[in-house]
Amino acid sequence: MAGRKTVVILAIGTTLAVSTQAFAVTMKELQGAWAIEGSDCANTFKKSGGKVTFKNPGSEVTSGVIVTGNKIVSPDLSCTAVSIKPEKDRLSAKLSCADTILIQSMSMSFKITGNDTFERFDPSYPTMAFSYRRCKM
Repeated sequence: MAGRKTVVILAIGTTLAVSTQAFAVTMKELQGAWAIEGSDCANTFKKSGGKVTFKNPGSEVTSGVIVTGNKIVSPDLSCTAVSIKPEKDRLSAKLSCADTILIQSMSMSFKITGNDTFERFDPSYPTMAFSYRRCKM
């Protein structure tokens, strides 16, 4: 399950910096809470004091991420976007991620499919897409 969360975070991180201008536009588009298609936003996130957080931090079944600035956070992993480059009809991102045990670099690709949706692709399985939607909090 931790691998799934890592992939989720990587997908969102790919939107973070094709160029300085693209970085700003993409970051603006991706701010907020995102849940994998089929997940219930109300079961994944909560809003307290104007800030969105995970309802059950550390949960192995939570399928979402929160993007704030250039940070992408899941319940058990935190990443920072290092670079993003266009690759065919997708964006490819390099992320620097950390959990409670280690720090590692990761890669992921994604495609924005609408104002409130995107698909992520694992580099090992480039034809398999996972859809995410923005949670209106």
